Amino acid sequence: MGDQGTESGLLGALPSEWMAERLGNIGHFLRGGGGSKQDEVDDGLPCVRYGDLYTHHDGRVTDTRSRIDPDRTSSYTALHYGDLLFAGSGETADDIGRSAVNLMRERVYCGGDVIILRPAIEINSSFLGHAADSALSRIQKSRMGRGSTVIHIYAEQLRNMVIPMPPLAEQRRIAEVLDSVDDAIRASERVIAKRRQVRAGLAQELLDAAPDGSTPGSLEPSQEHPHAESPRGTARIRVQSNPNPAQQSPVSRGASMDSAIAEWRQECLGDHAQIRARIGWRGLSASEYVDSGPFLIAGKHIESGAVDWARCDHLTVDRYRESPEIALRIGDVIVSKDGTIGRTARIDALPGPATLNGTMMLVRPSPSLDYRYLSHLLTGTVFRRLVDERVSGSSIPHLFQRDLVSLPISVPPLEEQRRIAEILDTSDNAIRVEQAGQAKLWQLRTGLAEDLLSGRIRAVAA
Repeated sequence: MGDQGTESGLLGALPSEWMAERLGNIGHFLRGGGGSKQDEVDDGLPCVRYGDLYTHHDGRVTDTRSRIDPDRTSSYTALHYGDLLFAGSGETADDIGRSAVNLMRERVYCGGDVIILRPAIEINSSFLGHAADSALSRIQKSRMGRGSTVIHIYAEQLRNMVIPMPPLAEQRRIAEVLDSVDDAIRASERVIAKRRQVRAGLAQELLDAAPDGSTPGSLEPSQEHPHAESPRGTARIRVQSNPNPAQQSPVSRGASMDSAIAEWRQECLGDHAQIRARIGWRGLSASEYVDSGPFLIAGKHIESGAVDWARCDHLTVDRYRESPEIALRIGDVIVSKDGTIGRTARIDALPGPATLNGTMMLVRPSPSLDYRYLSHLLTGTVFRRLVDERVSGSSIPHLFQRDLVSLPISVPPLEEQRRIAEILDTSDNAIRVEQAGQAKLWQLRTGLAEDLLSGRIRAVAA
């Protein structure tokens, strides 16, 4: 068993009644069996794939994404309750060896490239999962990774990984605290997923309806006049006129409409907006960036439909003035055209003068198009389809100005545009509030894990 010597040195000072224990002293290691994706069926037996340890399981296995044919289980490794699973390969050293403890009591299996630690001593299973996936454990695993293109980790290395071992009763209390926070995070994730689902449905009904019941993407401008109008019509969902935006709600076609609700038009974005991009760099290089001054925005500075101003680069006032045609104004919408294409943000406020780098396009709507409504259109079906086509059709994806000029859009009356934008803004804000709460939970969880697993804070009995 462990001692307070070399092992504890890896973890720092531990309480006197704790031990620093190598995984090799906790149990024995097994290698997951093989099998292939072809063994998966909808109503089969649960199976943990190594990739799911990165994408589906977050420290503990309570369900599985994959299920396998019961007749194929001989090709897989049966798991026991409390088994600790490690991903044997990954893309980066920082993520290698991502782990989760099996908390399923039913029959469950794992596939190849999974390393299994089966405890041979009494240890709280949930605590083991938390300890093996802590910040200090991840540092140890990252140092064990081998390879360049694909990183691998092996049982021989994992045997030497050290985790803290408080008395069993304290293990249980630590696990209960961390489990409770994890449960709150998962509950928040479900709320966010539900709100995103509701928002997607609202957007589809409010934005994507065309006069004939098809989507705006079916618009085919004539060869003679690419901006030709399609027939007039009404949307599948309309919004009521209401002086109180908080009480607005969508209503179905055919419901009573006031005189402000007029017919929609199917047109092209170029009919209702100026679309511009930086014309060359005029010799601008990264070495000319400065610590303060006008903001220079790239696609990497856009997050969740907004500019993260704190991450933006800066350039000199003289360089900013060289391109007045793309100097940003409140009410603009910007789109990334190179790199990760299709990121959009609207400019609700400006902390100072700002412009775009060469990877971005500026969309400045005319008075006939509400900029908030436009920003929602550029997260909708038609624009996303265009982005998908550009990504799949080229090794170096790129959006051209002509792509946006000819983009088909639904144009309701201006007042209805504003009401649609308010409804979708309310939905987006609800998602952001939940995400902010979840971020605080993660911050709390990170601090608690560090303190509880080091003994700086003791999980004492009630």
